Amino acid sequence: MSKIFEIIKKNIRLLVKSKGSAMIVILGPLLLIFLAGLAFNNSNAYRINVGVYSPTYTDDINSFLGKLSSSQFRTLKFDSEQKCVDSIRQGISHTCIIFPPGFQVSGNATSNVTFYVDYSKVNLVWMVRDTLFSKISERATEISMSLAGTLLQKIEDTISELNARKSTLTELSTSNGQAGQQMLSIKSQLSGLDLSMNTQSFNIEYVRARMSELNTAGLDAINTSRDALSNIRSQTNDSSIIPTIDAALADLSSLETSFSSANATNETDLDTLITAVEAKLDETKAKFDAASSARTNISGQIDAIKATLDSSIKKIALLQSSFNSITDNLQSTSSQSAGAIASPVSTLIKPVTTQSYLGYMFPILITMLTMFISVVFSTTIIITEKRSSAHFRNIITPTREDVFITGAYLTNMILSSIQIVIMLFISIIFFKAQIIRMLPTVLVLLLFIATFFTLLGIIIGYLFHSEETATLGAISISSLLLLTSSVVLPLESMPAYVMKIAKYNPFVISELLLRRAIIFETPLYAIGNEFFLLLGYSLLMIALIFVIVHFGRKLGIKKEQPLVEKKPKEIPVLELEGLAEKQQSPISSAGTLSELIELLEKMDSEEFARHSKEEFAEWVRSNIREEALAEKILKTESKKELEQEFKSAYEKHLRKIEELKQKIAEKKKKLYSKK
Repeated sequence: MSKIFEIIKKNIRLLVKSKGSAMIVILGPLLLIFLAGLAFNNSNAYRINVGVYSPTYTDDINSFLGKLSSSQFRTLKFDSEQKCVDSIRQGISHTCIIFPPGFQVSGNATSNVTFYVDYSKVNLVWMVRDTLFSKISERATEISMSLAGTLLQKIEDTISELNARKSTLTELSTSNGQAGQQMLSIKSQLSGLDLSMNTQSFNIEYVRARMSELNTAGLDAINTSRDALSNIRSQTNDSSIIPTIDAALADLSSLETSFSSANATNETDLDTLITAVEAKLDETKAKFDAASSARTNISGQIDAIKATLDSSIKKIALLQSSFNSITDNLQSTSSQSAGAIASPVSTLIKPVTTQSYLGYMFPILITMLTMFISVVFSTTIIITEKRSSAHFRNIITPTREDVFITGAYLTNMILSSIQIVIMLFISIIFFKAQIIRMLPTVLVLLLFIATFFTLLGIIIGYLFHSEETATLGAISISSLLLLTSSVVLPLESMPAYVMKIAKYNPFVISELLLRRAIIFETPLYAIGNEFFLLLGYSLLMIALIFVIVHFGRKLGIKKEQPLVEKKPKEIPVLELEGLAEKQQSPISSAGTLSELIELLEKMDSEEFARHSKEEFAEWVRSNIREEALAEKILKTESKKELEQEFKSAYEKHLRKIEELKQKIAEKKKKLYSKK
């Protein structure tokens, strides 16, 4: 534990050694959260400049521009369409609206409004477009309500007219029904008339035959009487009656002649009369037949008229039903308000939680700052330690690898925790961030988030060998994680395969966890499986760190110089490669500590006096990078003390090399014994 504490002190001392870098690393995030708070601590998302051009500004245009005149919009009028479009290119306006000449919103014509937007401003263009469309929709809704009111009034008038005409249809239907009944009655009466006539029933021929029979009988009676009188005359003996009989016979003859003459005349007259009667009967029969035929035709026509009346009644019934349906539909429409017709769907957007714009952006900001702080801090600590003069000593010391890693991790966590606490304090005090109730959950999440990004920074520090490349790598990887999140573009706007991968982005997971905790106030036990995924990422980072450090140490020992130089007695010495620029003085010609000691022994007092202690101390800093030895050199008072310090350091290096050889030999033995 004491070793870890010493490592933490060493790391912090190395980090703050350069005061300028320390101020940038420590105060930079604080400045970022302060500026971010000032930028996002408002209720409006943007301040939008809207360019407007129209040849003539009508009342509808002025009404629309009046709706845009709010704290969020500022309208700028231009003299031409081109100037309005150029203002977007020059950054003066965010969008440009072109109204046609004599712009009016009415129900008789469609008015086209042209919008020019800059799609290169991805995060702004959709918000500007949607907001402006909503403002135009407000004016269009007002006009729609006016038109809907007029339409409703027309519907009311139509309903009144239909109700007035319903009685007419009812009367028409009743009249048609009565007419149909009358037609049926007429048809029944016509059908009851007997228009049949049989001329044979008058027995005209029988009358003619009876007349002929009567004539014949009369003549026969006269002839019989004459024959009887003739027989009586011939047989009588009484002469007194003969004259009487003769006179009777003469009368009979006269009667026969008269009868025959009258009979012929009467027969002719009767025949004429009978013929006339037959003609009249035939004529009457013909009329009766015509009347019967006319009755049949009239009955057919009555049936057709009845069918027509029935069809008319049905159509009138359908028309009445249609009128009723139309009336009901119109009444159901007229019962609505103009607002319900103009805007049948009323949308009410309610936020899940009420926050300022900073409140909604706070999870992203705190995640982004925690990521950059943790990655940059841990990368800087590892690189600073690798470039220190004590790095080689750390490699050859018996201290376990996990102690150095734990020390680096705890150092970064201490610094990151201080930064996080300060950022939260500033957010709560100055920008009223609403995280007090969920502060324990937020702190736990930030601890795990900082842990993952700290481990990521440690890996970056071990993978690179120079501060410049390590810093560039840390910034590049952090930027990659940032760009594949929803900070720049929503994940849903990315290609499907990129979105699936981006969902497992540690930054996305961290921001999601903080958003659930800060905005939705989700407790830690219900925070979601993403928490365990982040924990798994951290364990994976730990495993990678041990693998990289294990193989890195082996490579580091092989690459490190000093090497052993051989003297005439073949005594191994430590060779340290000089990193400072070679100067023209004899001291700068020494490349190793043994060479410098040998050069110092050969110097006489006069030559030694030409060199300062600072020159020897600078050689130590530049070549073997031991600040403690340089401090001792500056405290020496004579050449002898200087030689003694260098020889002590040389012997110390030799002992470390021997110890390192022994450790390597022991490790080889253990390795062979395990095999």
